[in-house]
Amino acid sequence: MDADDELCLCFHVSWRKVLNYIRVHRIRTPSQLHECGGAGTGCGWCRKQLERLTALCAENPPSPDAIDGWLRLQTPNKKKYSEGREVYRAKKESDVSRKVESVEEKSEIGLGIPIDSTNESSEHPFDSIQNGGL
Repeated sequence: MDADDELCLCFHVSWRKVLNYIRVHRIRTPSQLHECGGAGTGCGWCRKQLERLTALCAENPPSPDAIDGWLRLQTPNKKKYSEGREVYRAKKESDVSRKVESVEEKSEIGLGIPIDSTNESSEHPFDSIQNGGL
């Protein structure tokens, strides 16, 4: 990767920006990087790289002049990184769709409590559950 390539593809945060932020602000945990242009707060794909960079830079961050060479040794291939994100997002979207479908099915099923719309009583079916009914 080049220093000006995007690490966080959701918010277009470069590797250089993250590394300089880690160095200048003496970041020790990846969660502190959310203040660096929102890095890591989008789809989640870059979080593993943010964790890795934080760990690598905790003791000995690269100097601003050495970032390019350091990145070539420490980071994945740009094309594979971008392709990996597409696979990650597709899987994540598929997982979310399955969860939504599951929630929709459960809400259609409800609790199996028949609600009689002709019932004149103001009692809600859940009231009878609390009173030991059903």
